[in-house]
Amino acid sequence: MSLTRYALGLDYPTRSSGDSGDEEAAEEEGEEEDDGAEPVRVSHLQAANAVDLLMKYFEQSDVATPGDMQPLSAIKRRVDYMRCCSQKQTSICDFFQRRSSV
Repeated sequence: MSLTRYALGLDYPTRSSGDSGDEEAAEEEGEEEDDGAEPVRVSHLQAANAVDLLMKYFEQSDVATPGDMQPLSAIKRRVDYMRCCSQKQTSICDFFQRRSSV
């Protein structure tokens, strides 16, 4: 299980008292092999929410330092930048054409 999938709420660790490390490693390998489906696309909103959740976690922690927040802040800025780059501005002509047809 990857940290990213866990942070986005896509995987939750489940561990029973009888699990051993070898069995868990074999399960993880099996999951990777069975994963023939197309990977799940993560939206910009989901990524931003995951980073926000991690930032809140560190803010609430008694042992967190400002150094813990710096990488998360950089990731948050990068996610926001990627969101802005992926947006497409509509043309003013297209806007008025849609308004006049309504």
